[in-house]
Amino acid sequence: MPSLPKNAGDIMVFATVGEVRAVVHTSTLKDEDILGIINEISKEILVRAGTTDESNPLLISAGKNAIYAAVLRRMKLTGELAARVKHGSGEQQNDINQEIRYYEDNSNRYLRKYLYSANTRLYGRVGLGSVNHKI
Repeated sequence: MPSLPKNAGDIMVFATVGEVRAVVHTSTLKDEDILGIINEISKEILVRAGTTDESNPLLISAGKNAIYAAVLRRMKLTGELAARVKHGSGEQQNDINQEIRYYEDNSNRYLRKYLYSANTRLYGRVGLGSVNHKI
């Protein structure tokens, strides 16, 4: 696995606590818990991308989706998102794994797009001796 970028201690984060709370509704996680997840995932995305480019829209989207998935996983571990919840005589089925997978897949898709765009180089020859040159 690649090492952290040199400035990993002062990375810009890919989402704010407010943005995360707007998408993932949690009552058990504190702002500090969510901020810790944001910082950890932001560093991880930059390491996986092998860059320090924090302003790239593809990386920002990858980071946000990975953060949403990580917060949902934490909520699942704390028991906030149980698989089944009883409400009186009824029962609610939560398929949280499908939602986590959705955000993880989106994150990976944006990261692959970034990696492809970052590694694509144009190549061509122009001038004397080139393929289409006529003397």
